[in-house]
Amino acid sequence: KDYPFVKDTRCGFAGYAFLEDIPKQYSIEVEFLSGQVAELATFFASLKVQEDRREKELYQKWFSCYGQLMGREEELLRGRLSGFVYKPFFSIIMGVGLGDRLEGVLASLRSVVGQWYERWEVLLVLYGGRKLAIEELRGVGGEDKLRIIELSYPEKVKAKEAGLREACGEYCMVLDSGEELVAHALYVFVEALQGDKALDLLFGDEDRRSGGGQVYSPVFKPGFNYDLLRSVNYLGRPVVFRKQKAMEVGGFDEGLEGAEEWDLYLRMTVGKVDGRGVCHLPYVLCHRGGEAEAGGG
Repeated sequence: KDYPFVKDTRCGFAGYAFLEDIPKQYSIEVEFLSGQVAELATFFASLKVQEDRREKELYQKWFSCYGQLMGREEELLRGRLSGFVYKPFFSIIMGVGLGDRLEGVLASLRSVVGQWYERWEVLLVLYGGRKLAIEELRGVGGEDKLRIIELSYPEKVKAKEAGLREACGEYCMVLDSGEELVAHALYVFVEALQGDKALDLLFGDEDRRSGGGQVYSPVFKPGFNYDLLRSVNYLGRPVVFRKQKAMEVGGFDEGLEGAEEWDLYLRMTVGKVDGRGVCHLPYVLCHRGGEAEAGGG
């Protein structure tokens, strides 16, 4: 009752509280129509105004040692590509609106062009009156793998749905302006598919990258947990999903602007409590930039 900011997300509830610098105890209670009150959880929380500098330094050191593949290690892994029996085609869907800066779009495109694995296309879906000439993208590379689709609709979810329907790939991935894949991201997904071609959804870990190129705030995710997914879209970025399965369950719901990806993943994984058909890859495969949305749709 003290923090009545509650939103029904159709698969749970999201609540918001005004935190303070000093840790305080909070409790979550539910009141039934009968008047009975039950306590669900009690926890301590505080407002973290600024991330600890030491934590940033430790993560940057860790990423430089283990988050990047270079030299002999890169050479050996690249050599394995030719031996892959299953080589799926990927469609990267990017919705670009009036609020997306060209610099962010170019950064995302460069990260895709720089992938070790080369069987991909990018669908650049312009919506809400956004215009983008192919000349503005020259110098990035991969122009022959780039398709531009223009929509008059102002909703981003319609751009994603249009991209999904136009995708030629067996698997799709959604990226927002400013989000960058590490060079071996698609390689890691393809390697996982060598062992299980029946996977419908795969997701990796992520972090954030500052304008100066510093990585920070890593998100190391657990394996697939349907109960957790019903509470929050912890899959975030990057997520690769099978197009055929996504279309079978109805694609992106245009009535759920802002939560359309979460909703799609829930529908794709209904009944997969045991995790079959879903795979978590414990590698940092995507950097979110300042333009990225925190929830990943």
